Amino acid sequence: MVRALPRQFINTAKMHLMYTLDAAGKRVYTLKKVLNGEVTKSAHPARFSPDDKYSRHRVTLKKRYNLLLTQQAEAPVKA
Repeated sequence: MVRALPRQFINTAKMHLMYTLDAAGKRVYTLKKVLNGEVTKSAHPARFSPDDKYSRHRVTLKKRYNLLLTQQAEAPVKA
């Protein structure tokens, strides 16, 4: 019979892959949050949800400040 471990013994800490840029602009991956005094960035993409709760507000703001593509002047076509 296998018994589940009590909640206090389960390690809930998660390691997240982080990165920083070297002198050549290449990513250097690590698990540390701070590497050589430099704060690292997450190497994981942001969560995506097809249910966008805030799109209506973004469109309203873009309309208000004339940033919609339909409100832009037509760009000249380069041949």
